[in-house]
Amino acid sequence: MATTIRLLLFVLLVEQTSVEGAATEPYKWDGPIPVWLWYEYNKDTLGYENGIPGYMKLDLELLKSFAKAPKFVVHMVSSENIRDFIPDMVEEFDRLPYPAATSDLIRTVLLARHGGVYLDTDFLVTEPMEVVTDLLDAYEFVAYESFAQNCSKGVFSSNFIAGRPNNPLSKDAWTEIQRQLKQKCMHKDGDKKQGVCCFEPNGDPRQCHIPWAGLGEVISHSVSAQLIAQQRLKIGCFDYAHGFVPAIKNAPNTPKGRELHSGGLGWVVIGEDGCRKEPNGDLRCKDDKRDTVSPGYFNRFAYHLFASTLTAEHKKLSVQELLNGKWAVSELFRRARDNVVAIEDKEQKRKKDALKEQQLTDEKAKEEQRQNEKRLQEQRQQNEKVLTDVLQRQQDVAKIKARETQLIQQQQQQQQQQQPLAGKTGLRDNHVPMMKVGLKPPPQWHPSWDLPDELSRSWSEHIGSGVWLLVISLAIFCSLGRNAINSVVRKLLDVV
Repeated sequence: MATTIRLLLFVLLVEQTSVEGAATEPYKWDGPIPVWLWYEYNKDTLGYENGIPGYMKLDLELLKSFAKAPKFVVHMVSSENIRDFIPDMVEEFDRLPYPAATSDLIRTVLLARHGGVYLDTDFLVTEPMEVVTDLLDAYEFVAYESFAQNCSKGVFSSNFIAGRPNNPLSKDAWTEIQRQLKQKCMHKDGDKKQGVCCFEPNGDPRQCHIPWAGLGEVISHSVSAQLIAQQRLKIGCFDYAHGFVPAIKNAPNTPKGRELHSGGLGWVVIGEDGCRKEPNGDLRCKDDKRDTVSPGYFNRFAYHLFASTLTAEHKKLSVQELLNGKWAVSELFRRARDNVVAIEDKEQKRKKDALKEQQLTDEKAKEEQRQNEKRLQEQRQQNEKVLTDVLQRQQDVAKIKARETQLIQQQQQQQQQQQPLAGKTGLRDNHVPMMKVGLKPPPQWHPSWDLPDELSRSWSEHIGSGVWLLVISLAIFCSLGRNAINSVVRKLLDVV
C-alpha cells in the first residue's frame, strides 16, 4: 500500500546496534495482535447517543475496520474487566484518583504482559494497523514524537504506543509503578514534594496521590532514557513531522488569537477563512491576517483529536453530521472511510481471484484424475485381454494334448486288434516291401485328402494288410482252381 510505504519511510528509527538482548529477527506473535483501549464510556450518563460522542463512534468503527481478525483482536478494557487480563492487578488500582492515572497504569501493564498496541479513544486511525505493528518485527517498542519531544532521548507521546510482550521499557516501567504505589504520603496533597503514594505515614491505605502523568510519561521517559543509555532498548518512533499530532507553522506576523493549535486544527472549516486542502496534502489557512500551514496534515496514519479540548457542540455532533461536514476532521473521516472501502474492495477482489484460482486448480486436479482413471481403465482392459489370451492358449494346449492322448490310445487299440490277424496268417512283419513279390507299392497319400497323420498311418496299415491278403489269395487261386478261387475271392471281399 503506497501510503503505508510512505509512512514507513518517514519513521525515525532510534536504534542501538550490538545491543545485548535486542531483537534481530522478525517477531512472531503467539495468536492475534491485541489492540487495547481504556473504555469507560458504556454508561448512559454522558448524554450522548449510545453513551458516547459521534466522533468517538467513528473512531471505534474505523479502528475495528483497520485492525480486523484474525490478525488483530480489539479489547475494550474497563475497571470491570481489567482483571480478566491482569489477574494479579495491584490492590492500589481501585484507589487511583482520576481516569488519566488509571489509563497510564493499564497501558503500561498490558503492554508489559501481553504486548500489542495501546491508543486513547480520541484517536482517528486512517490506515491499517500494520503500519505500526510491522515495525515491531524489528523494534521492541514503537511510539511517536510530538512538539519538542525527542525519541532518541527517551521522550515520546504515550497516548499511542506499541510493544512486544515483555519489552524492556514496559516491563521496567511497570516495576517502577508498582514500587511507587507502595510509597507512603509524607507530605500534604498539593505539595510539590508529594509524589506518587497510596498509604498514610502509619501504613494505612488511602486514596492514591498521583501527580499529573505521574504513572505515565514521568516514569516511562525516565526508564526509556536509562535503557537507551545502557543500550538495552530498540525503539522506533514516527518523528514530529509525521507524528500523530500535526505540526503547525504560524507566520511570525499572525495576530494573537488567530494562531491555530493542534487541538483546534481539525475544526477549521475548509472553504472558509482562507482554509483549504493543498494538492500535496497540506492544510493551509491564509488570508489578510494570517498564514498558517500544517504540512502533510491529510497524509498521516493517525490523528489525536484531543477530546479534552473539544467543545460541547463538537461532542454532540452525530456520525452523519461529521461525515457531511466541511471541517478538516470531516475530510479525515471521509478519507479514512474511503480507505476502508478500498481495502474491502481489494480484499473482495483478492478473495474472488483466489476462488477463481482455486476453481482452476480443482478443475485441473479433476482433469488429471479423469486422465489417470482413463489410463487405469485402459491398463485394466489391456491386462484382461492378455489374461484372456493366456487362458485361451492354455485351453488350446490342453485340447491338443487331449487330442494327442486320444489318438495315441486309438493307435494302440488298432495295433492290438491287428496282432491276432498277423498270427493267423503266419506273417511276422506286415511291412515287408511289396517289390519283393513283384507288386507296385500303393500310391502315396495325396495332400488334398487332408486327413490327419494318424488316420493316414491307420489307412496305410489297412491297405498294406489288404495287399498281403491279395497275394495270398492269388497263390491259393493258382493251386485250387477256378471254382475254389471264386469262393476265396468272395470271402476276401467280405473281409476287406
